[in-house]
Amino acid sequence: MTISDYSATAFALLNGARIIAYAPQIRCLTRDNDNAKAVSLVTWTLFALANAATVAYAVVVLNDLLMAGVFVLNLIGCTVIVALIARKRILRARAGRLPGKLFKRLMLSWRRRAQRRLDLHLMLTLPSKRTRYREDDCWPPRNDKFRHHPDIRE
Repeated sequence: MTISDYSATAFALLNGARIIAYAPQIRCLTRDNDNAKAVSLVTWTLFALANAATVAYAVVVLNDLLMAGVFVLNLIGCTVIVALIARKRILRARAGRLPGKLFKRLMLSWRRRAQRRLDLHLMLTLPSKRTRYREDDCWPPRNDKFRHHPDIRE
């Protein structure tokens, strides 16, 4: 056997294994209940498009139907994964969990971040309640410029 025979055999075996390797991903997607967050729709779409381009190249340029057949099977596997991801995300969006509440979630996150920044600022600028004061001192200090701030919690 020549080097080209070995490379053709390796190509056929590895791409055949790739066809089998789609099964665990498909199984995980069918069992997933969380909008398929862990799987990239863009990546799998690009894989499907690359397989479609390889099928076209194998048929038009190389006139190799065996190679085209292998990549058609890969294209089918990628397309099934893309369809499952899209279906999960569309059904989740229709349930009203994504677009309607997205703005509210962003605003809540922004408010929490602002509160954390304020808490950190106050913690670094105001003396702690645990420090000892003389009897003529009081808490909060009289010169406290933050005493009227609405977000200061006692």
